[in-house]
Amino acid sequence: SPVANASFSLSESLGLVADLMDLTADYEKAIEAVLGERLRGIVVPDMDRLKKGVQQLQSLKNGRGTLILRDTPSSEQRRLWSQEENHAPSDGILGAAIAFVSPKPGYEDMVRRLLHGVLIVRDIDAAFTHWESMGVPTQSGRLLVTLAGEVITPSGIVSAGEISGLLEKKREMAVLSEETATLRREIEQTGTRL
Repeated sequence: SPVANASFSLSESLGLVADLMDLTADYEKAIEAVLGERLRGIVVPDMDRLKKGVQQLQSLKNGRGTLILRDTPSSEQRRLWSQEENHAPSDGILGAAIAFVSPKPGYEDMVRRLLHGVLIVRDIDAAFTHWESMGVPTQSGRLLVTLAGEVITPSGIVSAGEISGLLEKKREMAVLSEETATLRREIEQTGTRL
């Protein structure tokens, strides 16, 4: 096939998932806990580039990567997302994860797809309380994540402990970049006065 003979270049990608959304520090651990390695996923614009990327990853034979298609979901999927995003905060539940993330323009649907079915809760006690009240958990389809980054799947699998802090590092780098730019401007202004 034509895809089999083509190679994939990072220049054909749209960026990493982590770089295509913004959020406040309060929600970094929760979002990172839910998305995990997908934050380092390479976003591609179409199926052709996705297939090329998969083939290239397969040919490397020593490592693994994640490719994420930026596609346009159906209007039915958008309707379901709209209902989910309106999940009212209650009893330790802060709301749907997507409500706390600001996707870059053009990546809204992709970020919604990644965070579909995720509720952010205050803490692990609230998560356990909500999980126990869901009845048959696998039917609710809600993944719960705390502000500290603990995750409870609908089937009762719990993940806890420290996470890598990729989003925190990204935010810190942005702050340092701003501070550096400010200092450079101050140095330039001081230099022109001398």
